Amino acid sequence: MKIIPVDKNALLNDLSTMCIDEYDYEVYSEVFDMIDQAPALDYAPVVHAHWEVITTHNGCTLDYDCICSNCHMSGAEDKFCRYCGAIMDEEVKE
Repeated sequence: MKIIPVDKNALLNDLSTMCIDEYDYEVYSEVFDMIDQAPALDYAPVVHAHWEVITTHNGCTLDYDCICSNCHMSGAEDKFCRYCGAIMDEEVKE
């Protein structure tokens, strides 16, 4: 079963706009209570970024450094940024 984060308030607002007759009121009331009492998930949105290669002239040599396009911190060319956790799979538009 895949867990999909849902905005509980938005869902409750959408459900409250539905036409509810007296017969279905008890069922809808139970559904509202179940949604309202469901535990909140602790998650962070996935951030996609890429490594930007920065070249600096240091005397007679050229130094290369990679910075994260999301947080602009320097790092190694890994699959994730160790500072902000961004996944380095973003396509670079040139």
